[in-house]
Amino acid sequence: MPTPAPSATAVYCHAHRAVMVAVTDRAGVSLGLEDIAGPVSWDALIAAGYGLAVAAGALSGAVAGLRCRGVSVADVLGASIEDPHHTIDRADLRRAAAWLADGLARDEEQPLDDMTAEVIGTDVLWDPHAHADDDRIAAVVFAIVTVSAQAVGERS
Repeated sequence: MPTPAPSATAVYCHAHRAVMVAVTDRAGVSLGLEDIAGPVSWDALIAAGYGLAVAAGALSGAVAGLRCRGVSVADVLGASIEDPHHTIDRADLRRAAAWLADGLARDEEQPLDDMTAEVIGTDVLWDPHAHADDDRIAAVVFAIVTVSAQAVGERS
């Protein structure tokens, strides 16, 4: 029996949880696309149009994880933004640092769901087809995780 299609909320929550755990418990440890996608394959998830939900969930999960680790805006902005594998574009790393700093600077009580969807949607996924571009979504998610891990590492 095939796995039922997930809802955007379920996709968002799964990505949020996966990245939060990675930042909180395993900063610096590898995180794969299968960890973010959950029970559905990455390709199927993105092809179904859930790219924005994945990226927004990853960003809000990273901010939540950074808060749990006591990482500040200054820690994020002061982290050396480097991709050790040289696969993530520097512009994406800089954007991720700005998103993370902005998320940390906001009041904890403010819901991040709307902010993350709006920021990612306008900054990166403005092209109507980008929500279904698995490489673009992966680059955004990996930039968020990379910058988060570096900020945690510099905080430690």
